[in-house]
Parts: sequence; structure tokens; C-alpha cells
Amino acid sequence: MNLHLFVSPEDPDHLEQLERFLSRLHFTVQQDRFDCTRAELIRLGKKVSPEITDDRAALAYGASQYKVNFKQLREAFAESEWARDNILVAVAGGATDGTSGVREAADEVLRREIEGFADVIFASSRAQREFWLGERDLNPLEIRARYGGLKPCPHGSDAHKLEDVATSFGDRYSWIKGGSDFDSLRQALRASLKRRRFPRFRNGSELVSADRETQRRYSALSSRIATETATLQTLAAKLQDCEDAGERARGLQSEREQAYGRAFDALVAEQAVLEQLYEPLMTRLVQASGTLKKLSFSVARVADVEAWANQAEEGLIDLRKVGAFKGKGALLRKANDVLRSAWEKGTSVEVVAAMRKFRQKYQKDLLAHSPMAHSEQAEFRIIADAGPHPPGSLPPISYTSGGLESAEIREAVCDILEGGEGAFQERGRRLRNRGWRVREQRWQTPTSE
Repeated sequence: MNLHLFVSPEDPDHLEQLERFLSRLHFTVQQDRFDCTRAELIRLGKKVSPEITDDRAALAYGASQYKVNFKQLREAFAESEWARDNILVAVAGGATDGTSGVREAADEVLRREIEGFADVIFASSRAQREFWLGERDLNPLEIRARYGGLKPCPHGSDAHKLEDVATSFGDRYSWIKGGSDFDSLRQALRASLKRRRFPRFRNGSELVSADRETQRRYSALSSRIATETATLQTLAAKLQDCEDAGERARGLQSEREQAYGRAFDALVAEQAVLEQLYEPLMTRLVQASGTLKKLSFSVARVADVEAWANQAEEGLIDLRKVGAFKGKGALLRKANDVLRSAWEKGTSVEVVAAMRKFRQKYQKDLLAHSPMAHSEQAEFRIIADAGPHPPGSLPPISYTSGGLESAEIREAVCDILEGGEGAFQERGRRLRNRGWRVREQRWQTPTSE
């Protein structure tokens, strides 16, 4: 529940006095006491959220987490004559963070104590204003007897950030008679003046209701504006998604490189463990004489580059095309030149650098040797599927390729394509309109009767 303190600035030492008053409050968390001071709020913010290092951020977070017991606040007021003379207390009357949200029977007494302690009730409904002025269930005498006095119900900004301070919420105002000083507020609250709402656009609804045709046109226009606004927001979101695609692709590539680095870190660590394990044996062989001296023992990484290259050339590279990867063994030779040394002897950083260099050097050539013919790009697809990610290594990836005339390929494409079968058919229609020749073949996904 939110309590608001209105502090009079008339006392030249009001800031110092306010700090003294607040320092009497404390909050205990994790068996540690925190006083309501700047230094203690910063300490609370850093204790609850250790990742915060900036004092200003810690102060804001600590203040948002700080909770004061009502009994403790009331005792602090009883012990401070300055607070009783210079501070007015307001409480929200709403259900979200106010007394209306306290509905349990066991908390009824606490609710009455808080409302009786408050000088002001922040409320926006007519019913609440009339209740606290003694115009509904209880008369003024009963309100005074139960709550210690009538309670004015002005509007409050309920600001939780600097931008909202002194800003009217919902374009609503409370008018008081007097100058713009704290004493006018004090006198207005003591007199329990009724809130007056600023009569802006007072006759607007009457004018609209007087002309039904105008009202109908206004409703239609409002509906159209709402629809077009929603459409614009959707298009803006899609545009932002497209603009961010390049950045996302670079981010995914970076994540992939980091995954390769972690995998090779695991291999290097395993190699180091084996070397340490067999070090006594290697030392003994070096120091031995006779036949044993001719023996040696070593731990080394061996990369099966040939198997890696063969798998790629069989399913992912068209060796018939003229280019850097024409003919069997071209990929193996280039991998031996750029990758093998790093794979077998390099650190994870060197491995990632070598693979990045290979990609940057041959990416265009690999795309040029893609097994899809240029005139059939709309028909041929390669679908990659990643398996479970085992600890310390990369996930297994399998590839399926084929034309869109294959039911298996079509089903896999529709599973991946946003919008499913409908989007797939719409893409085919657009390709035909642009001159692409896509084989027309009607098909349906299986449905249950």
C-alpha cells in the first residue's frame, strides 16, 4: 500500500529535518537492518541485486524494494513534533495500491487505522468523495468518530518517476482557494473542500448526442482510425524485423563461432588431462635404456578432414560447376590449407579465427557451387535439422535436399515457413507472376476426418 508524505518547504531546514525523520524508519531483509537513508538504500539495492554497481541505480532499486511497517511509521510521527507540524499524510483509495485493496476481514482494523491516520485520500470516484465527506453510508459525525475527521479527496499524480511529477493523470484537476504555497494546501485540506473537476469539453457529449448522424460518422471514423492504426503498427513491426535481420544474422553467426570455441576448449582440456595422465609413462620411456628407449608416447588431436570434406562434397556441393570447388577433392585441399593446422594444433581462439577466415574467403564460391540450378532456385531446397546438443561438443546436423515436387520436402518447407501451407502457395503465385517457372502440382497436407 502506498502512503504519500506532503512536506512543507516553509522551514528553511526542512530537508535536514525530513532526513532525520526518515532515518528513524528501518527495514529488515535477510537478517540485516537498513535505515531509510541514501547510503542504506544504496546498500540495500546492491545487497538484493549484487549485479548492480552504479550507486544511482542501486539507490533507485533499493528505494523500490524498501517497505515500512505502518506501526513503525505511526510511532515515528508520535515521536516527532516537527513531522506532525510539517507533514501531511495521503493514502491512495484505489484497489491497486490503496486501502480499497484491503478486503480481508482480518485486515479491516488495519485498514481503518491507516485511513484514520491519513489526512488525505487520493480518490477519483464520486462515490469515494461523497463517502469521505459524510454524504453516503455514514454522516459527518460518524466519519469523524470512526476516522478522526472528514477526508478531502483530491486528485494526485501518484508519480513514481520524475517525468510524472506535477503532471495531472487523466487531465483531471483539483482546485483550491489560495496562493501556490503549502499553507493554502493545509487550509484547504483542513476545511475538507470538495474537489472540482475542470469543466473542459463539458458540453461535448451533448453536442454529439444532439446530432445522430454526426455521432454515427464519428463512430465509423473512430473505428477506421483504430483499424488503420493497428495495421500500421503491424507493418511497422514487420519493417523493424526486416531492418534487424542483418544484425540478427551476425549475432547468430557470432553465437555459432562461440559454440565452436567452447567445443574446442573442451577438446583442448581433454588433451591436457590425457597428457598429464600419461606424463609419468612418457618420462619413464625417455629415461629408459635398451629396447624401451626406442619407444615413445604422445597425445595429439587428429582431425578427419577427408571424411568431413567427402560428406560435404557428396550432398552439399555441385562439383560439376566451374569454380573454386570444381572436381572431387577441391574442398579437401582448401580445408587442409586453412583449417587442418588449427583443428589439430590450435587453441579455440585460433580455430574460430581459421573458420572465420575460411568462410569469408570461400562463402561466395560455396554459394556458387550450391546443388540448385539457377533457373530452378524456386524448386530445389536443402533443409538442415539440428539434433540434441551434447555437453562439450557441437550438435549433430543432418541435411535433406530435394525438389518441391517431393511431398516430404513440401511438408518440411511448410513446417519451417511462417504462415504454413497458405504462405507456401502464395509464394508460388508471386514467383509465377515474376516469370519464375514453378511446376504446378496441387497437393494437400493430410487432414483427419
